[in-house]
Amino acid sequence: MTEIKMPKQIQFKLNSWLENAGIVGLTRILPKDKYEGDWNTLSVSTDELDNFANDYFSFFVKKYGKYIRYQQIVSMKDQLQNWQDDEFDNFDEDNLEILLKWFDSTLKYSVNSKSYKKVIKFLNTDFDVANEVKECNKLIRTLKKKNELVKRRNEAVRILKELTSKFIQIIDYFETPQAKKYFPAKTLSYIVINNAWNGVSFLNPQAKNLDFYDDFQSYFVEPVKKYLAEDHSKDKYICSTCQRPMKKLEYSYGFLNGMGYDLNRKTSNAWNFSNDLYICPICQLMYSVVSAGFTYNMSSQGIFINDNSSIIQLKESNNQMLESMTSDLAKNSHASPYRAFASAFKNELAKSEKYTMANVQVITYDDSKYSFKIITAIASEVLKYAANKNWKNGSTMLTSLYSTGIQGFRGENYYSIFSAVINQLMNNTDLTNLIYTMELLKVTKTQGCRYSTFNIMSLICMNARLINEISKLKGGSNIMEVNEDKLHKMRGCGVGIREGYASKANENKAQTLAYRMLEALRSNNIEQFMDLLLNAYLYLDKIVPSVFISSQTDQKVFKQYGYAFVAGLIGEEFDSEESK
Repeated sequence: MTEIKMPKQIQFKLNSWLENAGIVGLTRILPKDKYEGDWNTLSVSTDELDNFANDYFSFFVKKYGKYIRYQQIVSMKDQLQNWQDDEFDNFDEDNLEILLKWFDSTLKYSVNSKSYKKVIKFLNTDFDVANEVKECNKLIRTLKKKNELVKRRNEAVRILKELTSKFIQIIDYFETPQAKKYFPAKTLSYIVINNAWNGVSFLNPQAKNLDFYDDFQSYFVEPVKKYLAEDHSKDKYICSTCQRPMKKLEYSYGFLNGMGYDLNRKTSNAWNFSNDLYICPICQLMYSVVSAGFTYNMSSQGIFINDNSSIIQLKESNNQMLESMTSDLAKNSHASPYRAFASAFKNELAKSEKYTMANVQVITYDDSKYSFKIITAIASEVLKYAANKNWKNGSTMLTSLYSTGIQGFRGENYYSIFSAVINQLMNNTDLTNLIYTMELLKVTKTQGCRYSTFNIMSLICMNARLINEISKLKGGSNIMEVNEDKLHKMRGCGVGIREGYASKANENKAQTLAYRMLEALRSNNIEQFMDLLLNAYLYLDKIVPSVFISSQTDQKVFKQYGYAFVAGLIGEEFDSEESK
């Protein structure tokens, strides 16, 4: 039998979004000297296969490890040491609260979790973490029960010294090489890696090999090495993805979330109860790194830009998002994938004013479901405009919306206005309903609104641009466009009316007028809006802005000026929320 020599490289070609996400994942995982990429082909050195599992988990720990409980455990060591060095002289009840919260919600929670218990089982150490945590718990109960910190300071310090010494010992355990390697990787398996695939290898609940590094290598990498060492000249099957020959039908898409099905339990999903969609070990390995190709937050949300003009462009677009997301995660575990997308778009614009994402596919992942959108030329133009438009406070129209949201709205703990805006723009959907909702919540003084009228003006200006771009696309010689300067003037007119009411000791009248105007705009009743406007100006003996007179022939245009006017009625253009 002729010995088959293993090739020096494996090639992966740009294909659909899923394969492209796998290719980006490979470039993120592998050392730079282990792959080469031209415009549509990634060539990976087969030398890297022996160390693939280590590089695989190392990537996730490096990029996401800072935002999990493991990091919160080990990062407490310096604070504990500072308290000890200071002999607890400045340790007060606030410090005690910090210490107890860290113990309960971070250390004790982690040690009692299933993932940590699984890892502890095969680490070579005699140190009993669970028992040490129990001992710490007893000391804390004593401290709480007797309220030693207030009643007997010396006794409290004695307990705190013993307690913090135990904490430092526990942290030292978590900082051993084995612990550093396994604990964060195990946690990220259930937070990040399982977003793309599940149910096999170490993510199989019945997995027998507790060493998930070894399990991944055995399940995904060794079959590739075996495949490359075999003669496939007489194989009768082909891979559904790459058309490589296969000896037998062994691997399927079933392990991918939302992509495949269990071949043993759902045979009726296939034509004539016979599935023919099988893949080779090489493609299975590629799909296993889709988790690395996507950019995720820590709340089962992710995003991928299928900017597939070349491997270089594909990498750059998605790596920009990854850097933005990991930066945002340092401040908020619910960081928006759309914000990472906007940051990547803005960075690419900084390189070239001609840059556009028009007709590029964007795939978002949210709670086990994928959504697909194509960035239209109009959406790209509006985003470009908003990314370059600077406000007086130094932010751009786009960045001013980053942190805006509504708590407990539409069935969500936190409704991100920024995400809603980007999502609607990608669908070329008018933002008017969102603007109405935001102004109504402000008028009715609803709790949980984390935005200002300044943010509302950003939306109004973006919506005006969207309306103008859509109008241009439709063509015609009698098109009426929304003028941005006039929008700001109408806001100023609204401020003037509010101040006029205030000068007559009738401040509540502005809020009532704003509410009634919003209802008129919502029902497309221009006549009612004009009646309210005329009465307000007659009351204050002022002249009605001519913009409202001249724009009545175009309902959409009129409403934008109307919402800008209401924004002025309900608040200042720049307020304290701006700096958030």
